[in-house]
Amino acid sequence: MKRQNRKFEKFDAFELFSAYTSKYSINIQDEVSLNTFLKEIRKSIEGSQKTPITIHGKRIEMLFAYVAGALGSVKLVKQEDAGNLFTANLDIEMPDYRIILNNNEQILVEVKSFNSKDPHKKFELQKKYFSKLKNYADLMNLKLYISVYFRLFNHWVLLPIEAFSDENDKYTIDFIHAIARSEMSKIGDCMLATTPDIEIRILTDEENAPQLPNNSNKIPFLPKKIEILCNEKILKTDFEIQLALYFMRYSSWSENIHELIIENNKVYGVRFVYSGEKHDGQLFAHLGWRSSMISEFFKTLTIKDDKVIATESFLNPSEFSIQIPEDYSEKYNDLPLWIFFTLPNYEKMKKVNKF
Repeated sequence: MKRQNRKFEKFDAFELFSAYTSKYSINIQDEVSLNTFLKEIRKSIEGSQKTPITIHGKRIEMLFAYVAGALGSVKLVKQEDAGNLFTANLDIEMPDYRIILNNNEQILVEVKSFNSKDPHKKFELQKKYFSKLKNYADLMNLKLYISVYFRLFNHWVLLPIEAFSDENDKYTIDFIHAIARSEMSKIGDCMLATTPDIEIRILTDEENAPQLPNNSNKIPFLPKKIEILCNEKILKTDFEIQLALYFMRYSSWSENIHELIIENNKVYGVRFVYSGEKHDGQLFAHLGWRSSMISEFFKTLTIKDDKVIATESFLNPSEFSIQIPEDYSEKYNDLPLWIFFTLPNYEKMKKVNKF
């Protein structure tokens, strides 16, 4: 999916200026009006810069659009809560996004973020606020979903209101039930797994392999080739290599080995090994959710030193993920993949004391 580029600095800026002059009944062609407008906009932006919740909220809202666009099951992602809206005395609120799926089904999505390390702590949605969103969705004759990003778990869910518990003046749900009832598979999300480990080796040859020095900590090294391995098999196809590198960088696996390759007192290279937890009798280890990997990629572009430096990217959403063809297992053998699509489960969940 590609981002449709438009000259926002020209059209959006002028639209905002037009709305400002109309609201305060001032001349749109008056230079004084322009100076007043710029002063007010500067004040507003400076206020937002000093309000972390505003910056983080906008970043998460934009992140969802990239996640939906990168997963590959969506034709269109459009910001819904933008532009003028005229209503006949209706109490409504526009959701964040309108999404058209590959099967032409349309849905509306309101995006929220929740920051808690406790999987039992409940996310809350006020009924009064939801009612306004629902009124808009009913007018459009579309189903409304709430997408919650559990930021500290780096996990997305997509939920209809039926997934929530009804508690007085609010709807609530905890992380565990949100995972069980999520419909993220509707927009293409899934969990991936492969056989550990994934390894990258940077190697030289016999002629250039340096001898380990006795009296120095400096070793001259001339790289000659790079090998990428999965479960000790060297990957030969460009696509499998691309996937392996993506998983090393953005999956839930971690680097647990970083060491020199030494034979007969000569340095032949360096190896980096990435591993995931594999249970006894299990062939594979989970790499994590595709949506989480996309979010991790997005994080590298928008977060620095735990601070938001940007709320969006001008990369195309398709650049944040790698689409896996349906006939993958028929074409590729050295990097096996297990793909899990989860369906919503509304059965009562057993209480988990440890997470």
